Amino acid sequence: MSEKKPIVSKETIEAIQRELAADEARVDAAIAEKKVDTEARTGLEERDGYREYLPESIAEITSEWHEDSRAARAALQEAIENDNKDAALAALADLRSLERAHDLYIKEQVERTEEHAEMGVTDKLTGLASRAYFEKRLEEQVEHERRHHGPLHVVFIDLDGFKSVNDTFGHHAGDVYLKTIARHMREALRRDDLLARLGGDEFTVTMLDNTREGAEHVAKSLLGAVIAGSNEAKELLREEGIEVGDDVGNVTASIGISEHKEGDTMKSMLDRADTAMYDAKEAGKNVIKFPIPEKDDEDDDGGGENDSRVAVAA
Repeated sequence: MSEKKPIVSKETIEAIQRELAADEARVDAAIAEKKVDTEARTGLEERDGYREYLPESIAEITSEWHEDSRAARAALQEAIENDNKDAALAALADLRSLERAHDLYIKEQVERTEEHAEMGVTDKLTGLASRAYFEKRLEEQVEHERRHHGPLHVVFIDLDGFKSVNDTFGHHAGDVYLKTIARHMREALRRDDLLARLGGDEFTVTMLDNTREGAEHVAKSLLGAVIAGSNEAKELLREEGIEVGDDVGNVTASIGISEHKEGDTMKSMLDRADTAMYDAKEAGKNVIKFPIPEKDDEDDDGGGENDSRVAVAA
């Protein structure tokens, strides 16, 4: 009969014992000085830097973890001030558990994001839907609308002034703009709206079950979101020592919207939204346009898709 191997190795037990002994020494020193030193807080503050390397969608989810870690630090500080060694050791153990759980969560999320990027589901830079995934979903939505005759809108977004930022300050600055603007746009949308990055500085949105007026309202919110994201990106780059001036750094958007009509395909809806977007650029940028109605649409009692111009001040 073979001898059973221990569940936990001797080396692991010894490592845990060393860690506990080190924790006890740190707590003793902290109680003596009545303050928590950097080491006693396990260096969690320095881990905030991970956010720079994650899609915004993952970084946002970890905010609850940060609240828990702040509560554990407060408990550690209180225990040390009250000379309560047992409570201090327990709080420090909580911090270590949070640290390990956080690292594991981030590792899993990064691997999942990379896997999705490899599968073509997400855009690796922004964490938004990829072009391939967007087109697949839009094809499904067009087919659904063909059968059920519900409202469907496609929004085509092109950033104005982004190329100047990228050419002047480099790809890092461009990436900061894209990630920040993408986050602001996502926050401006409804839960069921699908936002995707087609590539470069082009984005698209599909909106189900929304009226023309509702789609236009959302598009106005997107114009404002792009401006807010541009302003935040400038500040982030200035914190890095990159002086982005208003002459180059102000990025806005030109937006075209198409509404589903009988006989539409994914391509026809995208083409009309794309054409409307170019009309918006020619109209002065930072503008929303619907396609110019065709003659048959004008004669239709429904009125077709009318041209619309909406500007948001930068």
